[in-house]
Amino acid sequence: MGGRRPALKAAEQGCENFSTRIQKGYIAMKIYVANFPLTITEKELRQTFASFGHVASSKIIKDMVSGRPRFAFVEMPSKDEACSAIKNLNGKKVNDNHPLLVNKALEW
Repeated sequence: MGGRRPALKAAEQGCENFSTRIQKGYIAMKIYVANFPLTITEKELRQTFASFGHVASSKIIKDMVSGRPRFAFVEMPSKDEACSAIKNLNGKKVNDNHPLLVNKALEW
């Protein structure tokens, strides 16, 4: 089959249908993040996305039993900045060489 995995290719399709919502007076673009290092902190997650623009919020979701981080959501108020973060961070290898899975959040 060659080529990239479908999950990694999804972010390359653009942000035309990016979901938005009004939150605390701004429009938020919600981004789904997975396959990050288990040692990542909220601060490190925010810093990773901040290089592409303002991060309005971030939340790491942890497994209820093990307490290990499973996935995260990042909100950015600018569609252009959010799209740039998705396109540049999806598939990027971090700390332990796991490629990040970064895409627009589908439902929330």
